[in-house]
Formats: sequence, C-alpha cells, structure tokens
Amino acid sequence: MTDLVAIRRELEQRVVDAWDFADPAATADTFRRAADEERDPEASAVLRTQQARATGLTGDFTEAARILDGIESSGVDVSATHARARLAIERGRVLTSTGDAAGAGPYFVEGHRLATGAGVGGLALDALHMQAIAAGSTDGPDAARAIDERALAEIEGSDDPQVRRWLGSILNNLGWDLHDCGRPDEALSVFERAVEARATADDHSAWLVARWCVGRTLRTLGRHDEALALMRELVVDPVGADDDHVHEEIAENVKAIAGRAP
Repeated sequence: MTDLVAIRRELEQRVVDAWDFADPAATADTFRRAADEERDPEASAVLRTQQARATGLTGDFTEAARILDGIESSGVDVSATHARARLAIERGRVLTSTGDAAGAGPYFVEGHRLATGAGVGGLALDALHMQAIAAGSTDGPDAARAIDERALAEIEGSDDPQVRRWLGSILNNLGWDLHDCGRPDEALSVFERAVEARATADDHSAWLVARWCVGRTLRTLGRHDEALALMRELVVDPVGADDDHVHEEIAENVKAIAGRAP
C-alpha cells in the first residue's frame, strides 16, 4: 500500500467515525468545521462532501447541491481522485433523494471507478451499493441484484476492513433483490448469511433487522409457524418490542395460521 492510499484510507475512517446518522444537522456542522480547519485541499474537499451529505439528510437538498457546487467551483484537481469520487457519489445521492434515480446512476458508476483508482475500496463499495439502489428504482430488482452480486464478489475478494464492513448491508440488499424477484428460497439463504455477518459486527439493532428479514421471508415461503416463533423471540427484545414491523409480522402469521383449513 502506498503512503497516499494509506492517507486516503485513514481519511475514510475519519469520515466514518464522525458520522451520527441520528443527528444529521450536528453532523453537517462537524464536517463544516473539519473542512474549514483542514489544510490539505483534497482532504478538505472530501470532508466538505460529507457536510453536503448530512445537509441533504436534514431534507435541504438545495443547500446540499449548493455545497457540492462550491466544491467544484473551487477547482478540485484532476489528480484528486478521492475527492472527485466522493463528489460524484454525493451528487448521485442528492439526485436519488430528489427522485432522479436515472440521472444518479452515472454518478455512482463514476464514483466507483474513481474510488477504485484512489485505492479506497470501502468507498467503492458505497458507490456500488448506491448504484444498485438507483438501478432498482429505474429497472427493477433484477437489475439491482446483478450489481449487488458484483458488490458481494468484491467484498469476498478483499481483506480490507473498510470493504469487509459492507458485508451485512450488501447481503441485506441482495436478499431483498432476490425476494422481490420472486426467488424467496435464495433470499432466505442470503438473509441467514446476513444474520451471521451482523452477529460479528457488534450492532445489535442491525442483527435484529437481519433476523426480521429471515422471518419475513419465512412468511413469504408459507412457513408461518417458524416465522411466528422467530418474531416472538424478537418481540421480547427491548429493541424488537418497539418495532412496529415485528408486531405486524406476528399479526400476519397468527392470521395465516388461524386461517388454515381444519
């Protein structure tokens, strides 16, 4: 690994550590201050893109786009592939969030190309995961599945922790692609893998969601007794007890079991 790639990966970890998705307004301010204080132009541009992303998550997409415009007008050097990758991905995210998935797709393709070239594999996975979401919106779950399978192959071929951390998310998305393509048996296997991945990631809420996906797919397969048993395990968990989706699944499975012919 070159020194430049190592610096870029350190910056990516800094970005990940600074995010608080529960408070995007505060996160936007965190990144604004960090970008203002950063002396390296490319690093400052990377941090500024995250100010834009967090601003978009507050619902102010006009301001998010204005921030991205400002980064571009400041003159991002052609050699600054890390910043240009972040800029492309955040452009795509704004377009996706404002209903233009078709316009967003090329930005994610470009973001993946640039991030791969910059040696920041975790960011390249982010671009692929967003590309799959955009493709699903425009061309359906089978198009999303093809991209998510490509993302999974990249994860499985990497030992980079920033790439590997995407495993649970991509398995979750791929599972829903398969489920929505009418392939629930395959989806179930993928969701079961996601449970294993989430169990080792020290994120209890994400692990519960992964288990919920297994139970939801069991209902699709008509395996209502198994689905109900799983949901009843989730509902005694403090997080699961507050999740309306868990209660809805319990009701659906109880209804299906009650409706069986005697």
